[in-house]
Amino acid sequence: MEQKIYNPGIIIQARMESKRLPGKMMLKLAGKPLIYHIIQRVKKCKKVKLIVLAIPNNKKNRCLSMIAKKMKIKIYLGSSSNLVNRIFKAAKKFKIDPIIRIPGDNVIPEPREIDKIALHHKKQIKPSFCSNLIPFLNSHYPDGIGAEVFDFESIKKLNYMKLNKKKKEHLHLNFINYKKGLAVNSSFSSISTIKCPKKFARPDLVFDINFEWQYLIFKKMYSQLYFKKKFFNINDSIKWVDKNVFKKKYLINEKNYYFN
Repeated sequence: MEQKIYNPGIIIQARMESKRLPGKMMLKLAGKPLIYHIIQRVKKCKKVKLIVLAIPNNKKNRCLSMIAKKMKIKIYLGSSSNLVNRIFKAAKKFKIDPIIRIPGDNVIPEPREIDKIALHHKKQIKPSFCSNLIPFLNSHYPDGIGAEVFDFESIKKLNYMKLNKKKKEHLHLNFINYKKGLAVNSSFSSISTIKCPKKFARPDLVFDINFEWQYLIFKKMYSQLYFKKKFFNINDSIKWVDKNVFKKKYLINEKNYYFN
């Protein structure tokens, strides 16, 4: 039997055509586009060096390609409507296995936690979907600082399945029901996670940008933290949120927050 080659790679998915906040990848935080900060932080990972920006192949996304080129990471141009296919072809082109998926709207990805979930996945024997991106199974992670890791063979199988529009666009729906903490099909892929360190175990917090009001919060956070400490961490972010944002289920909806 041919031995499987371990070649982990990070694939950052991004696009300019977001329905909820169009063009959000280029919104400025501390004078730099959101996607710049994502790439800059992810490049600090120690266990994974291969990084690919997977974006739709159209004129609207050329600005993202230019940033990726300047930051010297790989680029894959693919489908704008089928994320499963885009991730599959990006992984195939660069021979990535396993795939470490990071959404481009996670505003403060934590390199150390991404490394941890990648190492956890490496220890799995059977095909597995491992995540510390969204809290489940009492992991207590804040939403948006980690990653999802899965085998190339799994995404290859999904690419040739007849998936509905929602499952093509939201890749994780083929593996996991985050709300229930259950695998969609355990015979296809198991699911697992790791425990969040107690010092930032805050599953009530969400560090994504999906709406303008979220962007305004993180724009203010970056303006106050980034210039003091370029690679500020999740602890710094939590302290800032607790000090500056009054919350009831932080960032669940626009009506439930305001600045102190």
